Amino acid sequence: LNANYTYLNTRRLSNSGFITSPGYNGCDIVPVDQVYRAKFYHDSDQIELHGEPDFYDVDFSPKINLDDDHKLEVTDLTNHQLIQLSGMPMQYPFAFGKTQLVTVYYHKIVAPQSFLLLFTSELKETTVPPTTS
Repeated sequence: LNANYTYLNTRRLSNSGFITSPGYNGCDIVPVDQVYRAKFYHDSDQIELHGEPDFYDVDFSPKINLDDDHKLEVTDLTNHQLIQLSGMPMQYPFAFGKTQLVTVYYHKIVAPQSFLLLFTSELKETTVPPTTS
């Protein structure tokens, strides 16, 4: 096991996982002075979830604490669907069907705002030809 500071902005849809805002996450109402974000954290970022060449059904379960000026944007680029999330605190489960590429974008997250986005995926269609023996 080797630890490093590498943060991958590109991930595979074949693996379920989560995306979270940088810094303190957890409590719904957090005093600003309890929030710590190191200088290496990005307050804005885009994460890509790739499934190519296969297609996946993806279920999202977000927990957000964001105002309307700092929405979480989740886009299904395969089917051209955009979900914008904001609220304090809110949960908005949603799903994308038969997708190959999803982007998650957050913009200028400021303390004490935060989000946690869980996702699970199921292979729906593969473009890989079958093998014969």
